[in-house]
Amino acid sequence: NDQESYDLWHDVIGIPYERIVRLGDADNFWQMGDTGPCGPCTEIYVDRGEAYGTGPDNSGPGSSGDRFIEIWNLVFMQYDRQADGTLVPLARTGVDTGMGFERLCMVMQQKDTIFDTDIFEPFFKAIGQVYGRSYEECSEKEKVAFRVIGDHVRSSVFALADGADASNEGRGYVIRKIIRRATLFAQKLSGPESVFKAVDVCINTYKNIFPEVWAQRNRIQTIIKHEVERFEANLSSGTVLFAKYARSLKKGDTIGGKEAFVLYDTYGFPLELTKLLAHEHDLKVDLEGFEHAMEQQRALSSGKQKQKNVPTNDQGIITKFVGYDVLHTQATIKALLIDVDGVFESVQEVPEHTSCWALVDQTCFYAECGGQVQDRGEVIIGKEKFALDSIIKVGNAYALSLTLPIALKVGLNIDQRIDQEYRLAIARNHTATHLLQSALFDELGGEIKQAGSFVCAEYLRFDFTYHEHVSQQQIEDVEKLVTRAICANHAVSICETSLAEATKKGAKAFFGEKYNPEAVRVVCVSDVSAELCGGTHVRHTGDIGSFKIIESSALSAGVRRIVAVTGTVALEKIQHMYATQKALSLLLKTDMDSVGDACQKLHTLAQDQNKTINGLAKTILELKINEEIVSACNGAYGPYAIVNLGATDPKVFTENSAMIAAKATQTTIVLVTAAGSKGNFMMVVPQDKIELAQTITKKLAERGIKCGGQKRQVQGGFALDAYSVEVFVRIMDDVLKK
Repeated sequence: NDQESYDLWHDVIGIPYERIVRLGDADNFWQMGDTGPCGPCTEIYVDRGEAYGTGPDNSGPGSSGDRFIEIWNLVFMQYDRQADGTLVPLARTGVDTGMGFERLCMVMQQKDTIFDTDIFEPFFKAIGQVYGRSYEECSEKEKVAFRVIGDHVRSSVFALADGADASNEGRGYVIRKIIRRATLFAQKLSGPESVFKAVDVCINTYKNIFPEVWAQRNRIQTIIKHEVERFEANLSSGTVLFAKYARSLKKGDTIGGKEAFVLYDTYGFPLELTKLLAHEHDLKVDLEGFEHAMEQQRALSSGKQKQKNVPTNDQGIITKFVGYDVLHTQATIKALLIDVDGVFESVQEVPEHTSCWALVDQTCFYAECGGQVQDRGEVIIGKEKFALDSIIKVGNAYALSLTLPIALKVGLNIDQRIDQEYRLAIARNHTATHLLQSALFDELGGEIKQAGSFVCAEYLRFDFTYHEHVSQQQIEDVEKLVTRAICANHAVSICETSLAEATKKGAKAFFGEKYNPEAVRVVCVSDVSAELCGGTHVRHTGDIGSFKIIESSALSAGVRRIVAVTGTVALEKIQHMYATQKALSLLLKTDMDSVGDACQKLHTLAQDQNKTINGLAKTILELKINEEIVSACNGAYGPYAIVNLGATDPKVFTENSAMIAAKATQTTIVLVTAAGSKGNFMMVVPQDKIELAQTITKKLAERGIKCGGQKRQVQGGFALDAYSVEVFVRIMDDVLKK
């Protein structure tokens, strides 16, 4: 009942009453959620005329037909909805306005849908060139594929240009699903080439309006190409499996949740794709069953561990953090919280030896945040010193986890002292992380994006998106760039400014992070690096001392990880590597610079010798089998030979399976080995006695020996503490005789 807007539209703007429609709170009151900012809204519709429909479905704005289409919404943010449903007026009101640009184009160009506008025309032209038929010449089913490819490619390009990435989590998975859906529809036309063409069209169409699309073009093209090709590899196999499921069902039946989950988990089919394929076959999907399978996987991967209970700041306490400037400070306990059956209760006093959280008015301890671990230190009360358990940030307050042999009470004054060496080690690694990221930008290009970071006293870990191979030479070059910055002893300066000013000056802000637009902390290392960061750092890069990358690996598709160490830890690592190389040079009787070549020669020699040994072993095995076949026993299923190979590696079975099968033309051959605490065996039956393999499998199972296989070949194992090799040979002899 927004009478104020109703009157303004008519009295001030001049809209006739018959064109002002009240739709009620469901349509004309907007809110973010159950609580928070909200207010009445006005939706602006265009009446496209009776040609788009008549009757009840097209009776006016808010109806379900195509005649009336909303193009604009004005939200008058003036209330704050409370938990009990009451509306409290906002101190500062505002208007949140949003117009549908594509719908406006559709109306102005008098088109039926947004896909008929000139926005999508260049996309459809490129796709049509690949397909060999224009959009206008296609059937409605083919047109849908055109639309999906054009729309999804455009969404993906802009999301990637903004810094997002395709992944299996959060927003990254949304992008991956969009690309995969485009790939699926591309299969209905001419394959993935139409997706790649649409990407090029999008970049070239928007490059002058959105420069970031052009600047990120190589990264965008690489990611989408990688995603498409990766999904293509699984798409054919997954589609065959879906078809198998579909053939076993009638129209209107439901594909099981477990089957839908197999398509998702094994072949990368998002649930939406399975639902789409099911719809095309007049089938449904068991969504509850799928969610149940997903929950089972989540529980398995998380070890069914629940998040540890953490306190809340219901008292609204604000803690002043002074840890950037001082390593020792006094504080007053403002609140004490204890865990009572999983619920935190505020108390005035805490008895001795009782675990609690103390919320303080100020602290120098850094709480874990932004990938940096918390400080280590001690709490001093009077003359007694106690180690800090942990510290966390709860809203605007810092909470110290304490379990002390003395009683605590609200209002008590305490001293806090940081472990200086520990803090300095963390600071070295954090500043080195900034230098590492800058070096990666210089060496690999500005298309890399931070995908995760962890900084502790012992090492630093940096994850980043990159869709190409990283060579050892590139890693060494990155290491040199960081070391040069350390040797230059650049000053590390820190300032606070607005987010807009920081980004204007080139400070890196990371996709997915939340920043206060009014005040951000910028950490600058001369002209080498500038990042938004709330962590602790050294004053000069020379304080880092030394830097060594100890690991470079592919974490997942398109995501790489670097682990490095600094300071004395790096020195110890280098000394250890030097000592190892020195020892190898003495052992191999060569100079240190030639250790790698000497190891390679030794490795090549070992490979050649292994080939010779394996050849001899095969010859010996063949002689033993021939010898046993000559003296084969006659049993109920024909002749058989049992070959006891003693302490031989069971991989001899798989390495020589073809030769063994060739020998078992008339005689059933059984090979037995013993390795460690386990015995292993393989049985191969003649081609005309395939059913014998299953018969023997069942008979062995009756005696507690499990095995399995297919057609002519059966393999299994047995514990040597239950059966010795000799006992097993007697059992097998008995089974084959009778």
